[in-house]
Amino acid sequence: MDTSWDAQVQAVAVLEEPTRRRLYEYVVTQPAPVGRDEAAAAVGIPRNTAAFHLEKLTEEGLLATCYERRTGRTGPGAGRPAKLYHRSEREIDLTLPERQYAVAGRLLAAAVADAEASGGSPREAVNRRAREYGESLGRTASGSSLTQILAAHGFEPRPGKDGI
Repeated sequence: MDTSWDAQVQAVAVLEEPTRRRLYEYVVTQPAPVGRDEAAAAVGIPRNTAAFHLEKLTEEGLLATCYERRTGRTGPGAGRPAKLYHRSEREIDLTLPERQYAVAGRLLAAAVADAEASGGSPREAVNRRAREYGESLGRTASGSSLTQILAAHGFEPRPGKDGI
């Protein structure tokens, strides 16, 4: 699953269509997977319209599918299992402008653990962890300028007379 910023924007954009968004909201609030008929009836649209939107939500990774026989019959002649929809495991973390709060959280958590284990200053531990992280970004971004590296990691660097 593509977790890039562009892919996340695309996934959220799919929910712009009101009918699709209502279907999504219905499916993800149900305790068990739902079929096309049930979803269509819940939002008051034809089954084929529901099928179209449910498939689009599945293509974008917002919903997942499973198959189940709901008739209670088994064996040959029991019919084809129904396609059911449920919330996918995909998580979307989208901020505008793009930010990477998870990175900050990981750095802070690691720094607190370091300070607790060593008895040192939390501020020094945060500064050390942040410096190490920045250095690792610099090593892996060969040929990129500092502004490009910063922009790729959620910053909006602006050159000034005293630097960036």
